[in-house]
Amino acid sequence: MEYIEHRERAGLSPNSIWKEIAALSAVFSYARQLGIVEINPCLGVKKPKLELVRPNRTPSAGEVVRILQHMKPRPRRYCITLFATGCRRAELSNCNVGDFDVENRLLTIVRKGGRVRTIPLNDEAVRGIQAELAERPRAKPDEPLFKGKYGARVKTIRKTLMTACEKAGVLPVTHHGLRHAFATELKKKKIDLLTLSRLMGHSSVVITDKLYIEDPTEDMHKASQKLSIGVDPNQKVVQKVVHNVPKKNRKR
Repeated sequence: MEYIEHRERAGLSPNSIWKEIAALSAVFSYARQLGIVEINPCLGVKKPKLELVRPNRTPSAGEVVRILQHMKPRPRRYCITLFATGCRRAELSNCNVGDFDVENRLLTIVRKGGRVRTIPLNDEAVRGIQAELAERPRAKPDEPLFKGKYGARVKTIRKTLMTACEKAGVLPVTHHGLRHAFATELKKKKIDLLTLSRLMGHSSVVITDKLYIEDPTEDMHKASQKLSIGVDPNQKVVQKVVHNVPKKNRKR
């Protein structure tokens, strides 16, 4: 509890403190397996309540397609990779040419906190990156994976994204909104929460479930349909039946 209070005084948000405790808990669990410690002290700690932080909105897959159709090739390739991997904007922007493994269809990224991870790429992301590099056949491994119109590393396409949303007739979507859409769409396709959490680079499935998956999901809709009592909401009111009971025995 003292640790939590110390981190709160340092100005950390409840979500950041939650992540730190989750990381510490993983370390203590491993140490317990090795016999270094007897208990995991993090298990008994009352964690701060997670704050629900969502982007302006989570676009549907159909809306993402419409947005991409109103983008020029360069930002479109970047946006496709962002949506197809669920990466944070900074993670993808910091990638270099040498981080792309075309043979194994993998991309090495530096996660939040400095963790280096390798993530799989789908067909669309691979084709997009290949098209990007086809325009720069002499690109060196330490050069940016995605470059803008004037050759600088792509750090943000916010303005382009907003313009594409406007042309597509879609409400504004942020870079992080695409990350939320990635999580929501994979959940709809029955991807288990643990795998999804690992793809997104989260330290806990709770973070993925509470902060990134747009509710209500299709599964929830199906579950709600299982509770049916067979009563027509438009059925006429049944008239009260009064049995032929002697007046002296009727309740007053």
